[in-house]
Amino acid sequence: MDAADFSSPGGWTLDTQFAHLIGTSYLLAAGTGRPVDDATIAVHIPAPGSWRVWVYCRDWLPEWSPGTFEVRVGHHRIPTRFGTASHDRWHWADGGTIALEAGSTELSIRDLTGYYSRFAAVVLSSDSAYRPPDEPSALWPEKCRIRGASDAAEAPKAAQLIVTGGGIAGFCAALSAAREGIDVLLLHDRPVIGGNASDECGVSLDGAASHFANARESGIVEELFRDRVYHGEKAYSAACMRLADGEPRLAIELNRRVVGARTTGDESSGGSIRITEVEAIDPRTAKPFRYRADLFVDATGDGWLGFFAGAEHRVGREARAEYGESLAPETADSVTMSGCIMDGVVGYRAAERADEVAYVAPPWSRRMPAASEFGRSISTLEHGAWWMEHDGIVDDVFDGERARDELIRISYGYWGFVKNEWEGRERAGRYELVSVPWINARREGRRLIGDHVLTEQDVREATEFPDAVSYGGWTVDLHHPRGIFSGSDGPFEYNAGTALYTIPYRCLYSRNVANLFLAGRNMSVSHVALGTVRVQATLAACGEVVGAAAAMCARNGTLPRDVTRTGIPELRRRLVRADHYLPDITVDDPHDLARRAVASASSVETHEYHDSVHTNFAYPLISEQAIVLDTSAVDRVRALRFYVSSRNTADVPIDIRLWGVDDQAAEPDASKATLTRLVVPPSPATWVTAPLNVDFGTRFVRIEIPATAGVSVYGMDEEPAGVHHSVRSVDRGWVDHNRFCPALTTDPTLRWAADFHPSNVANGMDRPVGEAPNTWASARDQALPQWIELDFGGRLRFDTVHLVFDTDLNTPRYGYMAAAAAVPQCVRDYRISVGGSTETVVASVTGNYQRLRRHRFGP
Repeated sequence: MDAADFSSPGGWTLDTQFAHLIGTSYLLAAGTGRPVDDATIAVHIPAPGSWRVWVYCRDWLPEWSPGTFEVRVGHHRIPTRFGTASHDRWHWADGGTIALEAGSTELSIRDLTGYYSRFAAVVLSSDSAYRPPDEPSALWPEKCRIRGASDAAEAPKAAQLIVTGGGIAGFCAALSAAREGIDVLLLHDRPVIGGNASDECGVSLDGAASHFANARESGIVEELFRDRVYHGEKAYSAACMRLADGEPRLAIELNRRVVGARTTGDESSGGSIRITEVEAIDPRTAKPFRYRADLFVDATGDGWLGFFAGAEHRVGREARAEYGESLAPETADSVTMSGCIMDGVVGYRAAERADEVAYVAPPWSRRMPAASEFGRSISTLEHGAWWMEHDGIVDDVFDGERARDELIRISYGYWGFVKNEWEGRERAGRYELVSVPWINARREGRRLIGDHVLTEQDVREATEFPDAVSYGGWTVDLHHPRGIFSGSDGPFEYNAGTALYTIPYRCLYSRNVANLFLAGRNMSVSHVALGTVRVQATLAACGEVVGAAAAMCARNGTLPRDVTRTGIPELRRRLVRADHYLPDITVDDPHDLARRAVASASSVETHEYHDSVHTNFAYPLISEQAIVLDTSAVDRVRALRFYVSSRNTADVPIDIRLWGVDDQAAEPDASKATLTRLVVPPSPATWVTAPLNVDFGTRFVRIEIPATAGVSVYGMDEEPAGVHHSVRSVDRGWVDHNRFCPALTTDPTLRWAADFHPSNVANGMDRPVGEAPNTWASARDQALPQWIELDFGGRLRFDTVHLVFDTDLNTPRYGYMAAAAAVPQCVRDYRISVGGSTETVVASVTGNYQRLRRHRFGP
């Protein structure tokens, strides 16, 4: 009886994360110190007699044996206490013999501690001399032998492209290839799509927009984001499946873990390796499967397909001399960044109760650094933080179960620290620990080597690549190699800024496995470069590139490296048509008929304004804020007005400093500031005015607002091009903060001349770049409907219209402005008509919320 066979698992959870390492799934009792309900299964005893009980289980921490359980068969309670052993290996524990009558009975597993008891299978044997094999590789054949079934996989299924790994990068690769017209099979080892971004984990899709203006990744990842927020969901599994359901060439098989590869070719004879088949198992049962294709994508995160195929790879940190990276260590090692256990939040969940709740951490939990040397700011008690990480020497590739268990030990130790040692422990007095996640959302593992390895210099100096096909802009975010045990060193090893850099195509396929593409965090980058590339929106954009390139190879009968030689211009054209962004790269597309047309419109807006207040979100003034405004359109600023709230019981004065500056990034001389004062009354929402009446004589005015307890400032619906916002960080100085734009207006209202001419819709750019909006906007004082027209000067034939609307690419996906179900400036209702003197409506849409809309027409 496998763990997956238990039809009534009770409070136990089926854990399949490590089936490729231990040969099976298992039931886990994650009770947070409270025993979970029994797991039960009906069994048929074929004959009366003496039956021996074997349980495949593990004592996950033999020094303490925190997770123990017992087995009952009918009215028999097996006296053995399982989960106690002198080692931490998976093994068959002998429960002794019991006398059973023939017929049906119930077998139950009773958790005794609530602290992660685990078992994978139970065997009842009438042969007292029989002992099941301990080796993971022998479990499936032995189960098949006992049940009289074949242990061989069925005949392989086939597709043009097989993508292994259905995280956000693998999903984007699979959908991209299918939309490009080839048959794709996506294999994913979890029960839901999305990987770290799935409903199981809930990691956000971070990317370049956190640090660069108008840099949010578009294409499939933006489509997913808009679909998720429109449906009011917190993670991406359902959005992925909705998009997949609309693509008939994409097939998805869940619960398929890659465990091997069949190959041809041999590097030792001067040839190259080619994958012919993928071997996979159902991680719930270990049932084997085979899949055949001409092209493959490794998006497994840990590069498992490449590893099994013999791809060159790397785990850990390169030495500084290898690539000349200043942020690399002197000596190479196997240290990797820890993951975090998650279930929508990090580390744990806690709830506030009416009375004080005492807590003593279990003796097996990890001890935290002393409160005086903790090196981290605790901002919330309801859940943990991203820096709840294990030591980087833990092998989370080949010892993933131990890595996850280390994170569990850290969560309990951390909660004990918060309740009993932290300097703010009084705040935690009424909080109770509710649950601790058991799925490890990983950051780093094995990286496969391509024709180019992206390095620190590439991302910080913006190397220009002839085969640039994607981009990134997150910081070089390298977490401390000691994890939470770094103490006063803090959670970062480095958090260095980057340029808005590009990523070459040569990082997206294997150097020595000829038909293997790479997507996700196992792509060809150094450990240092992984610090910026690893965020999910960046990986999703690279995944879309891989899918488009794979489709080109499938159509042309070529291999990934062949695209580097001759196909980059065509690949870029296909990507741009799909709304993929390539910074500072002009793509000429002869098939874009709109470039030939003359555009006109019903009206044109000529300015951009700073007056659109968002009243549903207020940002606490917990740190110093700086706002830079372009005031060149007015002679003098007579007053500043802020939309604020205050929890204080009396008026609060806030002294604001202002400077005239000629550079948005300039930090002016503090002694030369102009001062003015806001007085904020107690109120949930109110406008407050600071008198000014100053002509600064410069293009920009810098405004600095001090941190003020109990006061919050509301935001704007969007951040206009003439505004720059930053916050002062304790350890990094002033940091760009374009996820939020404070609700600030001026007297007179600021406005800037802006080129919203209708010709922008056909200029080849589909987002603001610098001061160019690259969009058409109708005049704000004109009522709807409004129209734009493309005149081709005569008849022409076409079958597709692509429309790109404004979904505010200036803010990160975790910023409130981007997370509205329908972005205010995105066109909601529209129709497309063709003809000259007589128009024919060929498409009509209401309720749009997406950025890219494709309309295809038959003959």
